[in-house]
Amino acid sequence: MDPLKNDDKLIIVNRSKEHRISKNLIRKVPYFEKMLSHYSSKSKENKVVLDFDEKVLELILNRVEHGYIFMEMDCVIKLCTIADYFGMDKYLINECFTHFHNNFAIEHLPVIIPQVTATSKCINSGALNAFICRYFTKIAKTNLWLNYPIETIEYICKLDLMVYSEMQVFDVIMKWINFKADARKCYLKELLKSIRWCYLEDKDLAEIKENKCIQSSNFEPKSCFRDKSGCNCVDRTRQSYFIVIEKFNDTDLRIKLLDDNFLPLVNQVIQLDESLSLHLLHDEHVSDVFFDSGRKLIRIDWKQKKYRLLEAATFQSHFTKCLMLISDEQKRQVIYFPTTSVVIRSYSVENVFSDHFILVNYLIFFFVYFRKTYFSKIEPHKQDHAFESALLEADDMFILVRINGNKFQFHQLPNVLDIRSLFGLQGHSYLATILDNNIYMLTKDLELIQFNIGSGCVRETIGFERFRDKFHFSSLLLTSSRANDDEVFIIDKSTKDLFCYNVKTEKWSSMGRISNCDSGSDGKMKSADLIAFTSTFLSKDAIKACLNMNSNE
Repeated sequence: MDPLKNDDKLIIVNRSKEHRISKNLIRKVPYFEKMLSHYSSKSKENKVVLDFDEKVLELILNRVEHGYIFMEMDCVIKLCTIADYFGMDKYLINECFTHFHNNFAIEHLPVIIPQVTATSKCINSGALNAFICRYFTKIAKTNLWLNYPIETIEYICKLDLMVYSEMQVFDVIMKWINFKADARKCYLKELLKSIRWCYLEDKDLAEIKENKCIQSSNFEPKSCFRDKSGCNCVDRTRQSYFIVIEKFNDTDLRIKLLDDNFLPLVNQVIQLDESLSLHLLHDEHVSDVFFDSGRKLIRIDWKQKKYRLLEAATFQSHFTKCLMLISDEQKRQVIYFPTTSVVIRSYSVENVFSDHFILVNYLIFFFVYFRKTYFSKIEPHKQDHAFESALLEADDMFILVRINGNKFQFHQLPNVLDIRSLFGLQGHSYLATILDNNIYMLTKDLELIQFNIGSGCVRETIGFERFRDKFHFSSLLLTSSRANDDEVFIIDKSTKDLFCYNVKTEKWSSMGRISNCDSGSDGKMKSADLIAFTSTFLSKDAIKACLNMNSNE
């Protein structure tokens, strides 16, 4: 006779469901072992009442009885959290962690968001929110955004998103509403409460009020003014900073953080830590900063004052994983700028019919003019080690830039195959940055060229003869402002002089110099090698500890 058949059973009442399981088996779970040991000293209690997620509890009981478990993204976080609460073996917890981080993508946000808490395992709400805020505009660019449920849209839009304007939040809300207007217009008023109206510019507010959908909803924006007490709104549009990275010693770096007016906020030394985790969904006090024209990435742990530098192959692998998280495999667009400055655009299925006339003309020109010279040169998915690449981050997309001699091309919305096959770092013959709808490239011949992304217009050369004699290509850095769409910056690493090109006025100006205020033991000023100067979005939560420390000092 099987002894288990006569063994006492423990009755587990969880919410509306009752489970019966052998006490001998359930004692393998520390939580129940402790409970049964306590009961046995006082009574012959055979029943316990719990209040856990029913699906997760069944998974755990099945593992106890049958020795296996089937994990799914819709409950893996709760499973990991409850397993930890029950004191179960680390193997199950590690399996949950591995499964989550190996399989998570933005398509899972609707099932992940309801599971996370401030203390949940695998990932907590702080880390998830940091990821969403950092990549919000890129998430909203995908087709997945259009099919998220209202609960997901509402949750995301209320976060401290990294945007340069509250108008961006309004636009993606309307994009979601208009996709299925008849069914979704009833959610409009509630979603509009996610917009922080007190930080909208007057011109944007006027534009919103002219929107027919807003007018028909009878919604009246209510602003809490920043100069009045009781306003708890965080200004989401002021999370853009300039970051200066200098060499402090053989391994340590000095990080200087400036606001968009170049006022200093943070000045601290960070230490190299090669063991720093490279998980894409990291703690909220960790930041990833692209620099060196999208060829390198530095991960900074502001709380622990540590960093990890990613170059070449490691950077490519990390970026590929990042792309997989936030992509829904949209149709990419590849644009070529040959030496003749003629533009050939590759069309996706969606826009062939609407632009058929332009497409036919382009194709005719392509076959007549480029048949001999271009077909032999352009093979989009064939590895070409002669190409030098850069990965530029625009507001709502990543762009892969490639150049070989005088041939320049860029890929909008590159996919994983593009990155794996086309991204190569052969030489360092140009610098690149992106501003608004334009790519700016500074060549080793000190020629600054502007390429328009959207309209496909011919390239334009920007002169800067006034400063040309001051520059040596090998000592220059190029970046642009994430806070506005007016300024492109060139900085000389040797002198740390900063120069600005205003794209609206088309004028150059000398901005000044980043001066060192550090002195050595001998009292003399120290000169540190400048590694990077770039503009980036950083969460205020990420650098809060640094800002508080500087404020107290």
